[in-house]
Amino acid sequence: MEVFFENIIISGAYLLTAFYCIKKSKHFAEWICSNGNLNAEVNFALNKSELLFVLFVGLGIFGLIKHLPAFLVDGFDYIKGRNNSGLLEVSRGVTPGDLIRQIISLLLFFALVFYAKVFADFFAAKINNTEPEDLIDIKTEE
Repeated sequence: MEVFFENIIISGAYLLTAFYCIKKSKHFAEWICSNGNLNAEVNFALNKSELLFVLFVGLGIFGLIKHLPAFLVDGFDYIKGRNNSGLLEVSRGVTPGDLIRQIISLLLFFALVFYAKVFADFFAAKINNTEPEDLIDIKTEE
């Protein structure tokens, strides 16, 4: 029975996230385009900052999708375990420390999505261009 409720909570979390993302998709697209400086026409010559921006947004959204349902299930188990402490029901033994670690990881992934442009600009400035000069262009100029 416990597994049934866990599956309902996980399915509900995914369903709510999907509805919210679909409802706010235009807002998210405008936000990503305004922060990512993607107002130009489509080209595949992206610079380091834009690639890092996409990487950080993708990692942040992946982490939120991965950890949010587990946090909801563990929070439900923790609350259920506190309310049913006298019953002989076997719980997974979720501690407050586990919940705090999950909250911190969710906040870090949210910060990664929210400040992706800042992180991308910072790391793009720190990364040196390791590509060698184009030898073909040098040979054709001679």
